[in-house]
Amino acid sequence: MVSILRILGVILLALAIPVAGWAADMGAIQRAANKEGTVTWYSNSKKKVNQKVAKVWKKAYPKIKLRHVRKGTGNQVPTVEAERMAKKVRVDVMNHTDPATFLRWGREGFLASFNAPNDKKLPAEFVDKDHYYRAVSIYLHPGVYNTKKVKAEDVPKKLSDMVKKKYKGLTVSATPRTSGVEFPKYLTAVNRYGWEFVKGLADNDHLLQKGQGAVLRMVLKGERPIGVGNTSYRIWGAMKKGRALKPIFYEDGTVMITVNLGTPKAAPHPNAARLLINFLISKKIQKLMVKNHFYSARGDVGKPKLAPALSSLKILKADNEQLIKARGPFFDKFDSYFGMK
Repeated sequence: MVSILRILGVILLALAIPVAGWAADMGAIQRAANKEGTVTWYSNSKKKVNQKVAKVWKKAYPKIKLRHVRKGTGNQVPTVEAERMAKKVRVDVMNHTDPATFLRWGREGFLASFNAPNDKKLPAEFVDKDHYYRAVSIYLHPGVYNTKKVKAEDVPKKLSDMVKKKYKGLTVSATPRTSGVEFPKYLTAVNRYGWEFVKGLADNDHLLQKGQGAVLRMVLKGERPIGVGNTSYRIWGAMKKGRALKPIFYEDGTVMITVNLGTPKAAPHPNAARLLINFLISKKIQKLMVKNHFYSARGDVGKPKLAPALSSLKILKADNEQLIKARGPFFDKFDSYFGMK
């Protein structure tokens, strides 16, 4: 019996995978991760930000190669689902802006529970109760306008103002089907104003794009000088460069987006995955994220320089349960208003 227990203890130490609720032994995890030698990270963050993170990682963990793959939420989720269906999971760590998918993955047993030491640095609202995932960063989804093309007095004050005839042919946004941050925004809008809001946009010659980057480029060029929504870190990044942009924090509320972080149970490098998760929510990396215009879920690293305090804004959050149930039917109905099938 003693020998069996001893063997079992050696196996558990080698795997270094903690049970939910237990404090993780990061020393054992790092030793096991060094033997794995690599970790693959799918991230929806901008490539330049990922590269900065990778540089810090290389210095901290030179024995573990970080392979970072930039995948937006709309591309990342189906990629992971395809790997899952094929039973050939290649990703070790995922972060994206679809919290409902993380919730579903956790329930379906796809995610590994990991009580990361740095989880305790996050408010409870940003950590899954079973430690399947946690927020790695936060940003807002305000409107945005070109200050050279739109006078301050003509800027829409509320999201509901976007359907007014004075804005016909002036607005643009990404479509919720391909942009992870648009779905919660449009879902909250429909909950408040009904589908008449979407119909009003379509009747107002509202333009749809696939992603947030394309939207901001159109606003910057003045082709569509008002963005119904865009990621706050993109807006502040452009403003820092002197671009003629300003965000619109709607009086009827601005949606907050959490970028969640987790690892599959079938991750090929499970210990390196856990090491990377704890690293990404460390104070050092969170300061780096703030410097690159993201809010941190941690309360000890401050806020982005150009950003208002979250407490000063009316913040809206979409209901994850509704996001799970509404997804397909919502996309189909939304598309129908714009003549897409």
